[in-house]
Amino acid sequence: MKFGILGPLQVIGDDLAPIPIRQARQRALLAVLLLHHGQPVPTRRLAGMLWGSDQPRGVPEALRTHVWAVRRQLAPALRLLTTAAGYRLDIQPGELDLDEFRQLSQRAEEALRAGQSAGAVGLLGRALRLWREPPPGDIPATPAMAGAVRQLTQEWQAARETLIEARFALGQRRQLIPGLWAEVAAHPERERLIKLLMLSLYGCDRRAEALDVYRQSQTTLARRYGISLGPALQRLHQQMLADDPALSLATG
Repeated sequence: MKFGILGPLQVIGDDLAPIPIRQARQRALLAVLLLHHGQPVPTRRLAGMLWGSDQPRGVPEALRTHVWAVRRQLAPALRLLTTAAGYRLDIQPGELDLDEFRQLSQRAEEALRAGQSAGAVGLLGRALRLWREPPPGDIPATPAMAGAVRQLTQEWQAARETLIEARFALGQRRQLIPGLWAEVAAHPERERLIKLLMLSLYGCDRRAEALDVYRQSQTTLARRYGISLGPALQRLHQQMLADDPALSLATG
């Protein structure tokens, strides 16, 4: 069986046929339990994740009804268990797309640190293709789940940035510049992207544009958030102003 939560919920049976779970609350229940797979989730906590403050009367009964329905749709596998500590969903290694995404991303980070940039690009390409639609579509929009959605979105963004960094290490600066312009415009607070755009431009003999990226980013952050760019980017800016020879190593 395969489960997908990196996008709308997907369940694929052992016969490779999709298992449709059409009721929205049951899809949300399964998505929450997949995020906590292997761990019992107490009834009260699970109710808060599913309904937030707008909980129906008779929450335990409502939960039991939804659990029964999901359990029936996952049959004959005994995966959704009722324990003294709460409801627990058990899955096997390799069955959840999120677990695979995290494993591939970790391997890519290790490959990049080891100087294996091409390997990192391949691993991250596989990892990001698992995402069908960020953020995950069936995780409930409740305060209790907001942190989980934010965490997943940050992991997705970090993987995309690591892919850009790996491609930069392979010397693909010129190809990266258009996409980096768009990324920095959309995420002016992501200093890793700003650094990569500045280095890419500088490495392509576009020093004035690289310095302008710094100025524009500084202005945007000050206006929107009342903060400045961090010390690492400030040092990079000073290096570019001085045409520090060390930058020739950083830009290949």
